[in-house]
Amino acid sequence: MKQKQNMNMKNRNKKIICFLLILIVFLVGLIMMGIQLKYYVYYTTYCDDYYSVLANTESLYYDQILEVNGEPDNTVREKYTEYGDYFIYNEYDDGRLFVFSYNENSNGHPYLRIIELTNPEYRFGRKKIGVGTDKSTIEKVYRKSYRGLQQDSHGKYFVEDGSFVINFYFDENDIVYKISVGKADIIHDTRGWKKK
Repeated sequence: MKQKQNMNMKNRNKKIICFLLILIVFLVGLIMMGIQLKYYVYYTTYCDDYYSVLANTESLYYDQILEVNGEPDNTVREKYTEYGDYFIYNEYDDGRLFVFSYNENSNGHPYLRIIELTNPEYRFGRKKIGVGTDKSTIEKVYRKSYRGLQQDSHGKYFVEDGSFVINFYFDENDIVYKISVGKADIIHDTRGWKKK
């Protein structure tokens, strides 16, 4: 009888140890997932590539964008560092402004950085967001993006969607009158977005 009780006690102890080991492995897994979530990755909730929608091409290079969109109506070239870094502003009469950057000391080509939009005919995504959209619609559309529609310390409104930051400029009636779209590393530094 005592031997049977010892066997039952050993089996019970083994079951408790197995249960505790499984519980520990499960908790370590949860902790590791939590740690992994702290490493940010880009994800998109609304539009995959704002640049291609507004520039009519997937290319980000100056020559190829000009080839697709034609010569701009106004071009301004501005030096912004003593190391030969320049901005090129290409303005089109259709309400688009393309901002490129390049370094005159490297062999790199001017590269698209920001697109500003003031024409209500250009729209993006399923809900056709653009100039003329009201603030409440933008809040609804981007509610699942990383932190939704936000306001920075200067009072500007923006959303983070994928690797893009979209700035919305609202008038006194909360209607968008201008939009600027840029990559996150240009507008808000590279900090990434939380994984879904």
